[in-house]
Amino acid sequence: MKNLIITISRQYGCGAREVGEKLAKKLGIPYYDKHLVDLASERSGLTPEFIEKTEQRNTGGIFYGTNTVGAVGSVLTGGTSLADQVYLAEFTVIREIAAKGSCVIVGRCADAILREDYPCLTVFLHADIEKRIERAILAYGVETDKAERVVRDTDKARAKHYKYYSDRKWGAADNYDISMDIGAFSVDGAVQILSDCINALNR
Repeated sequence: MKNLIITISRQYGCGAREVGEKLAKKLGIPYYDKHLVDLASERSGLTPEFIEKTEQRNTGGIFYGTNTVGAVGSVLTGGTSLADQVYLAEFTVIREIAAKGSCVIVGRCADAILREDYPCLTVFLHADIEKRIERAILAYGVETDKAERVVRDTDKARAKHYKYYSDRKWGAADNYDISMDIGAFSVDGAVQILSDCINALNR
């Protein structure tokens, strides 16, 4: 396969991590999702736990100051929000990963970060909220009475984060090469469709 970065953006509860992992394995290329947090932690000096809590509490101006809880072995620069520092660390890591060659990256605005400088196939996964609530309960362990709120609040946070850092509308079909209703396919079916699309690109 020619060098190609596959970025997968997703609504909460679509099983994008499973799709991404299986697609990367099928294509024989690296897969990045949670590992990006560890790499960003190494670069920024923030703990992985803090990055995960902060990365979608976007906007600059929320977390200011130095010696903030979460910093490890470094003093953060005053005047730059921690949310922005987290984004910048992930931005840098994503571009470094893309420069190495083909891979699959899930989330973290990777499509917007890479679109102008790297060959990308950008994917957005979505599904009916009922199916996503069911997955949140059964696969992610979300409490039944909280599942709908978690799904909606997570989507809202992702949309706000994406808009702030990319100035593009999260989930809008014309911002992606492929917009797929994952609820209409099994995970394996979605992986096969995406693999077929990638193979067609390289003919």
